[in-house]
Amino acid sequence: MRDRRLLWAALVTVSLATSIASATGDASPPSASFDALPMDLLATVAIGPLDVEAIPISEGHGARRVALAVPLDIDVAGAATWESVPSGGAIARLRVQSADALFLSFKFSTFTLASGVEVYFVSEHQQYAAGPFGVADTKETGRFGSPVVPGESAVIEVFVPDAIPAPFALNLESASHGFANALGMTSIPDRAPGASTGTSAFGGPFACQRDINCPEGAPYQLEKQAFAEGYDGEFICTGQLLNNTAQDGRNLYLTAAHCEFFLDPSTLSFYWNYENSTCTSSDAPLVFTTGATDLYHSIWPFGDLQLFELDGGDLESSFDVTYLGWRRDGVAPTQSATLGFPADKPLQIMIDDDPAIDCAAGCGLDSFGTDFWRIDDWEVGLTEGGSSGGALLDQDHRVVGVLTGGVGATCGSFEWDEFFKLSAEWPALAPHLDPLGTGALTVDAWDGSSMLTSFVRGDVNADGNLDVADVIATLDALFGGIPTVDCDDAGDVNDDGSVDISDPISALTHLFSGGPPPPSPYPLCGSDSTGDGLACTWFPSCP
Repeated sequence: MRDRRLLWAALVTVSLATSIASATGDASPPSASFDALPMDLLATVAIGPLDVEAIPISEGHGARRVALAVPLDIDVAGAATWESVPSGGAIARLRVQSADALFLSFKFSTFTLASGVEVYFVSEHQQYAAGPFGVADTKETGRFGSPVVPGESAVIEVFVPDAIPAPFALNLESASHGFANALGMTSIPDRAPGASTGTSAFGGPFACQRDINCPEGAPYQLEKQAFAEGYDGEFICTGQLLNNTAQDGRNLYLTAAHCEFFLDPSTLSFYWNYENSTCTSSDAPLVFTTGATDLYHSIWPFGDLQLFELDGGDLESSFDVTYLGWRRDGVAPTQSATLGFPADKPLQIMIDDDPAIDCAAGCGLDSFGTDFWRIDDWEVGLTEGGSSGGALLDQDHRVVGVLTGGVGATCGSFEWDEFFKLSAEWPALAPHLDPLGTGALTVDAWDGSSMLTSFVRGDVNADGNLDVADVIATLDALFGGIPTVDCDDAGDVNDDGSVDISDPISALTHLFSGGPPPPSPYPLCGSDSTGDGLACTWFPSCP
């Protein structure tokens, strides 16, 4: 488990300067729209100095530390510098400074906003700004974690429209001092002209490592869209979206339990499409979502899976994501690959052309246990800290496990990596990955391009019940030309791929003669997992 002891000997000071009453990095905060006070005149929280050399970069079994969270307890509204905005409203700005930080991020124990209030996180020289975050971004827990902001100073900026009583309550719980390159922060201009941009603590890739857009990654261009790097304010890990039998676009994100993201899921941030555009470029973009709900996590070291449902709405339309397929039959892959962010490098690929070793048959005394797949050698690529949680993909590109860790390696001296089996804790995952209760052993990947509408089979009039009224509605549609709701699948009671006289007969047999119930989805809402030529574009009684 990770050592949460404080490794800093820091003095935190707050200096109150004179006050005057996208989820991307290219937002335009209100302070940029007028001649606002310069940064050095704002109320400032100063952190430091930090003993960076005493901070271990890697802890536990592979989670990669890139920052140190410094505890604070600051009411932003009371500590900030306030200014009127000429076009209306006011801004409250609080500057946080931590000497020599490569980036900063923030956690709030209270993050409550009235409608119309906007929060931005702005770099010192306003070359990077994330936001606006509004009431829709608040969490049920009341907590919030910001994205990373490059540089050793950042400003928390809150815009308040006119005439809003009690506009916000923000309590700054901690500020994270980034000491190692994370998410390309050292490549984003964030300091004064001519100032040093710092160097990465991780350095460049090993000679044997391959970006996902190198030729070796060509067969995995669909799968790469599922991967996102997770950040909890101190540590980074790899994770990925999984498909489920309802194929409903639920944002199910799987990673490793030893990353301990379950400790504070509503403050997590996830970075999408973090990859270089070509094999030799260094231009990975930075787009993110924040917040998650813990659905299940193993108790390490007895297991190593954690499954979240991510906030952020329709990720497919926002980031063109893929939901990975999976396999749970416990059969060893004949060929394997994993994708991940080793030492926070943009998305990399690792490939093994040999069968994975099933540790149930024995992997030696140095193994994590029997519920693991072992890779003895990668023909392509190399994992490092930060790769933890990356999926092991089998020969059909389905997920069969997630990376726990292995023996430290360099090119030419690799020993092994082990992945905790998806099948080992299937009963806990089944309600989420197989919500239709199909008992499926495999599910294919889905690119989200054709979202399936939920419905209840047999409920032709969509009133929430299967009864005689549905039989009449079907007969009216078949023989009277009277339309029903726009969901032919609901009328296919026997799930034979067509709507005909056999369907009302099946419904009547079930209702009055003890016949079998309609196939799934019934009696709960779901999508048609069997596939046919019927459509369902609207079914009002299902969400």
